[in-house]
Amino acid sequence: EARRTSLERQISEYLNLIGMQQNTLHNTKPSDDVESRIAEAIEFARITPKPRFRATVQADRDAQRSRRTSSSQLSNLREQSVTIQIPNLTVEQIGLLLTYWRDRQSVWIPTRIELTHGQRSNTNTYSLHLVCVAVYHAQGD
Repeated sequence: EARRTSLERQISEYLNLIGMQQNTLHNTKPSDDVESRIAEAIEFARITPKPRFRATVQADRDAQRSRRTSSSQLSNLREQSVTIQIPNLTVEQIGLLLTYWRDRQSVWIPTRIELTHGQRSNTNTYSLHLVCVAVYHAQGD
């Protein structure tokens, strides 16, 4: 009976974990992950022709400690920030990109969003400047 109860608890925990969104990278370089996420967002927003984006990854650092997390849990956690620039987007395209970013991925958390109006006065386009942070597990650093 105790074994069955334990198995039921483990199955319940497993089912709860399946439904959770990943918020930490495992076995993936943050710079590789963010470029694929940007490409997915551009595809989701159906932007054609595909814009040339720039993703600049800053030096990583120890993950920020919260009151609910012990230092032993953070021993291998690192934080990576990235600046993403995507030029010549319409307001609708920006909205679709940000909707994708909010709804379809939870690893890269925006810390700043800026829009710069396009240089040409006859177009109504913007450059999106997005600064994001991701937490990842360091591989034996």
